[in-house]
Amino acid sequence: VVETDGGEIPETGQWPETTVIVPTGSTRTIEFTAIDGDWVMHCHMLHHGMNQMGHTFGNVIGINTEGLNKRIGKLVPGYMTMGQDGMADMGQMGMPVPKNSLPMVGGRGQYDYITMGGMFTIVKVREELPADGSDPGWYKSPPGTLADVAPEAELKRDGIELPKDLRQASAIRSPLKGEAWCGVPPSKATLLAKNEINGRIRLH
Repeated sequence: VVETDGGEIPETGQWPETTVIVPTGSTRTIEFTAIDGDWVMHCHMLHHGMNQMGHTFGNVIGINTEGLNKRIGKLVPGYMTMGQDGMADMGQMGMPVPKNSLPMVGGRGQYDYITMGGMFTIVKVREELPADGSDPGWYKSPPGTLADVAPEAELKRDGIELPKDLRQASAIRSPLKGEAWCGVPPSKATLLAKNEINGRIRLH
């Protein structure tokens, strides 16, 4: 964080953050290392405090809310409890929201739907951007930089031995359908660390 609404912060007083708190009516200016890629900037807290992300109910992850929906639906037609399976599917449903609110929708990403409801934008960092300001398209990740299913030979090479029965071995939950178990990436994997430049964004 290098600047607030009160002015620039001397270099000795600047501080690093991964989450920047921006009080109501103020600003924060951040500098970041702009590494090539598609990066999401997500403004989040406003929606918890002022819109339909207000968490005044208990956590309903994994709870069957079918009966609850029917009972509340008698008072509020079309009501649906959000969050019992996480928030991933809610942004794609097109459910109407109050006129004085903001839709909790994400956006289409390169690999799947981005589930960040609220205000978010994708910052696209490239070594060279189109001169006309057009969208450069999705970032093409170098080989070895994306998560993938680890071949059995690589698992063995890295000293990883999977239990014969993964379902029984999982004390927290059963493995998800299509879930990949990955080993340690090869030591020669390409890293996203070239073309480091400074970027600056002011958050309101």
